[in-house]
Amino acid sequence: MKNFLRGLRIGYYPGSLDFSAPSDRRRFVRYANKRGIDFEFADFNKKYDIVILNQRADLSVWSCYRFGKTKIIYDAIDSYIFSDKSDWKSSLRGTSKFLTRQSCYWQPNYKKAVELMCCRADAVICSTKEQQQAIKPFCLNTHLILDMHDGDIGVVKKSYETGDTVHIVWEGLASSGIPMALMKDALACIFARRKVALHLITDPIYYRYHNKFLRCNTVDEVVRYFGALSSNVFVHQWNSFVLSQLAVAADLAIIPINLDNLFSAGKPENKLLLFWRMALPTVVSATSAYSHAMMLAGLDLLACADISSWHHALDKLVNDIEYRTAVGRTGLRVAQTYYSEEQMMARWDCVFSSILS
Repeated sequence: MKNFLRGLRIGYYPGSLDFSAPSDRRRFVRYANKRGIDFEFADFNKKYDIVILNQRADLSVWSCYRFGKTKIIYDAIDSYIFSDKSDWKSSLRGTSKFLTRQSCYWQPNYKKAVELMCCRADAVICSTKEQQQAIKPFCLNTHLILDMHDGDIGVVKKSYETGDTVHIVWEGLASSGIPMALMKDALACIFARRKVALHLITDPIYYRYHNKFLRCNTVDEVVRYFGALSSNVFVHQWNSFVLSQLAVAADLAIIPINLDNLFSAGKPENKLLLFWRMALPTVVSATSAYSHAMMLAGLDLLACADISSWHHALDKLVNDIEYRTAVGRTGLRVAQTYYSEEQMMARWDCVFSSILS
């Protein structure tokens, strides 16, 4: 593929200035580094042969990009295509991006802005089958590609013995929302019967809106939601080493999601695959993507549609070492078989081939 792209000027608009955001390092930047592809930070005022746009790009500008025969690849991995006007954050997203100068021009309907960007793009990358179907009316050349986690994985879990304390892990961006109320309800049965340590691998300090406004302290949020149980909840600064070490030492992971929120429920199975690559048993909310992955693994019990399901799944996982071991090893096998980095690299190859052939 490097030979195929040799001599082409390639621009990439990232999710972070230093290319360190997960949406950079686990996606195009990882692909480019492994394939030896040269690229630069995309500048709207320059001409390129190919431009790859992260979801954080200014859609109001790039959807109008008209230089020559430039090909645009839009990495539309978030579920903005499912934005719901009844959700106040979704309805204000376009306006808030304009007011915070993330968008040069006002696009009050951000879902429409995503649709326009898909129309301009020569190829769109998404992360779920539902997104792919929703995007196809605007761009037929749509590809489903999940994250590549190998750069963040250092070790794999070997032992499934538990001690006096059950160690449970949750991982994610605090600014995206930590579902603490749901987490507390889901874990209520375990808290009532066993000594539990819940480890949140995230940002201790974050900004609730646009990474700029309303500074929040994650520990304060833990105290607010968990009350007397907050002494059993530990907040760890995210980095790949901490993630690997804590996950492998933990007994299981949880991924609770508000199923009534279309944006959250429309996300892909990336986080589940991250834990599976470390052979960590994981319980999830029954989103479409998570349910599909669990069915593929034959672990339907661990995709929970309500609190009762959470209690049943967690109780079985905590108290049955043979089941816990089988779940961890099955997750690793499924991740390696159906979601390998080689498969994702090949899908990126197909994206470039589709726009240049």
